[in-house]
Amino acid sequence: MEKLILEDKVDFVLPPWGTAWLYAAANICNKYGYILIGGPGGAAKLKELKLSYFFQVLNFSETQGPALAEIFKEVGVKSVAMIYRGDLHGVEYGSILALYFKEAGIQIKMMKSFPPDVTKDFTPFLKEAKGLGVDAFLAACYPPEVIAITEQAIASDINFNAIWMSVGPYDPVIYRDNFGANVVEGVMGGGAWNAKTSPGAAELVKLHKQYYGVEPDYWGALYYWSSLQHFQKCIEKAGTLDQKVIRDIMATTKFDTALGPYWYDKNQMLAKECHPGEIGQWQKGVFEVIDKSPKRTAKPLYPKPAWPKKK
Repeated sequence: MEKLILEDKVDFVLPPWGTAWLYAAANICNKYGYILIGGPGGAAKLKELKLSYFFQVLNFSETQGPALAEIFKEVGVKSVAMIYRGDLHGVEYGSILALYFKEAGIQIKMMKSFPPDVTKDFTPFLKEAKGLGVDAFLAACYPPEVIAITEQAIASDINFNAIWMSVGPYDPVIYRDNFGANVVEGVMGGGAWNAKTSPGAAELVKLHKQYYGVEPDYWGALYYWSSLQHFQKCIEKAGTLDQKVIRDIMATTKFDTALGPYWYDKNQMLAKECHPGEIGQWQKGVFEVIDKSPKRTAKPLYPKPAWPKKK
């Protein structure tokens, strides 16, 4: 990244994928006075650093934790088992979810971390959680782990009244279409939005399908698209490529985007009011927003249906 800035002297830098990598990139860009719009990833620790050139776009544990606890309380979840990656993403999600579950009076019967990227067998975790008789199973993890957990839960015929996994269920291609809409019915994940969210959201789905032949992901895509629309309008208003001038406009100016009105709060995080949703759930092939808020597009499906029997 320093090569891009110091040797290639690019006009702008776009973000890497993943919380830990975003954390590193944000510090580098800020060091050299380069704007970095946070794409796939997010952490409260980035807010604590107070980096003047970093703008956090994606929602994450800070707003998803209380939303999920509120949903669980609404539908009657009494106890949970949770596993999480032993990295920044997993540790932060695990601690924040635990905090809000305790506040909601939801018992945490199991909470365990696992080594990221090397753990392949999640069956022992699933079996232990099942033996504890919990209502919900949660995993703060990334897509490869989401796929593995789902495959192993199906193979072992282990189901729960609620299953939530952070990064992965939102993707209609790698998740819904990989397993089948009827198979993932009722699975929850981080997100969330869909074509019902706004006219701009419906337009994004239409354009994405026309260009790529598939639907966009139902967590970050609308955020990223809207962040770039906002960024473009800030550059146009600035009338220059000067990083500081553009940065100052970004920090103080609201523009209309596919999300609707888009602006950053005092911590340079996308304002919570702009979020289209925090928690999604697959219902009849649609990743519905199930937050207990005006952004809700469908009521939570609870309990989650059993995995379909193999024919």
